[in-house]
Amino acid sequence: MQMIYGFRVHEVFVIQNLEKPFITDDGVTIPPLHETGNKKMVAVVGTTTAIGTTTKTGYRLAAPMLPPSHPNLVEDLDIRQGSLPPVQLKSTNPETIGKAYAKRMRQNLESWHCPVTQTHALRHLCNQNGKQAGISIDDRAANLGHSITMNEKVYLSREHTKTRLGAIDNMSKRQLPLEGALIVLTRVGITPGTLALVSEIYGIQMNDLLSLIETNKKP
Repeated sequence: MQMIYGFRVHEVFVIQNLEKPFITDDGVTIPPLHETGNKKMVAVVGTTTAIGTTTKTGYRLAAPMLPPSHPNLVEDLDIRQGSLPPVQLKSTNPETIGKAYAKRMRQNLESWHCPVTQTHALRHLCNQNGKQAGISIDDRAANLGHSITMNEKVYLSREHTKTRLGAIDNMSKRQLPLEGALIVLTRVGITPGTLALVSEIYGIQMNDLLSLIETNKKP
């Protein structure tokens, strides 16, 4: 989950919609990650964790950032069945508990023979994956819960040559911005088939697409 969402270790313990829907303050229902038909897999990050700590940046919505080379990571890593790892604790101090879980995470990385042993490296990897996928720096920063300046100065300063080359290779494969897709849709012809295709790619209802097209036609 760190690699897909860019979570800090403790943020895994504050997901509000792991097993049940979450209703936002403005009445929007975010489906649970465990739901089989959940395509967007948006995770709701709360403020207080299940281990008694608080999150660094507070409430936010986080979407998966998947590299073009591995678009099926949600399925491959079985994220929908994710659960909190069991750790036997002798302390009730939230800080001590947090460190215990971080230590367990490092031990897991070592036992899996991962090329990194620092869990925060997975957060950086997620950011790089998002860049390769063509996700804007604004959206990557919002997903990760930090500022654009932090993303530019700290996260991108650690970018490897292979990561940058991968991003260049995928430039031609990136999804058109929705505004550009609407222009193309109008040019090729609006039919039930073309509407359904754009609706599926961008995750927008066909009626909403038609409304956007009408709005763009207005002077």
